[in-house]
Amino acid sequence: MVNTNFLVLVDDSEEMLVALKFACLRANSIGGKVTLAHIVEPSSGGENWLSISSIAQEEGLKDAKSLLKQHVENVEKITGITPDTIIRKGTVVEEFINMINEEKTISIAVLAANANSSNPGPVINSLMSKGIGSFHVPITIVPGSITDSELESIA
Repeated sequence: MVNTNFLVLVDDSEEMLVALKFACLRANSIGGKVTLAHIVEPSSGGENWLSISSIAQEEGLKDAKSLLKQHVENVEKITGITPDTIIRKGTVVEEFINMINEEKTISIAVLAANANSSNPGPVINSLMSKGIGSFHVPITIVPGSITDSELESIA
């Protein structure tokens, strides 16, 4: 049996919670699992600020682990399964693309569009402009304004 693995890009946005819940509910309904990923962006300090940049990277990694831990518990509550976690360093869009192309266990990537703007979000915008036809996995975009009951009915 092939285990469907839903990838959710974890950040601190409200719409990410919608993507996470959809992925969990969907995984639960088909016997799949969820993988949580967070990308630590490089600090903007120049070479003269290497020690500050290093400290910022360490803090970013610590924050990423804390954020993922919080959402691991949420996934476990909904699915009963501990999700895999991935932390990468780099620009969010580039690393997200690299991840979905390199991580062969990922079956579907789940993102949620920003509900409070005509701009769905930087990752979705970039993916649309780069063309998603070359990826080896489908990308599901969930409306960020969808309600819990609507999610439960479609997942």
